[in-house]
Amino acid sequence: WDQSKLAEFQKLAKPSIVCEACYRTKNDVPLGMLTILGLKDATKKAKILKEIEDIAAMETERKPMERVTRVNEKTDETVIFTTTADLAKKMGHTLHRRFRGSISVDARSPHEITRVVWILQ
Repeated sequence: WDQSKLAEFQKLAKPSIVCEACYRTKNDVPLGMLTILGLKDATKKAKILKEIEDIAAMETERKPMERVTRVNEKTDETVIFTTTADLAKKMGHTLHRRFRGSISVDARSPHEITRVVWILQ
């Protein structure tokens, strides 16, 4: 198409379908929540957050519907929200396997948010 026809088409074209991950991100409706507690050492915190970033990037590349929607950082806790429960669980279990600590998973139903809490001890 020449540029004028393309511009005309883009004006008329309206997206009719939004993928679930985009919808969940835009409307802040996560299905997974990973809470990380016990990160007092700044160096260790940076290392763990880098690990989370790497997991998220790898999983999003493999499965585009699995994304991190938001990260809330406080001095004593970090909360990571995800579009799927599986991503939050994978992140929590990976941290538990690599850095030890304790983990708890609260998964009630497929339609409710799954809460994963990992505590570095």
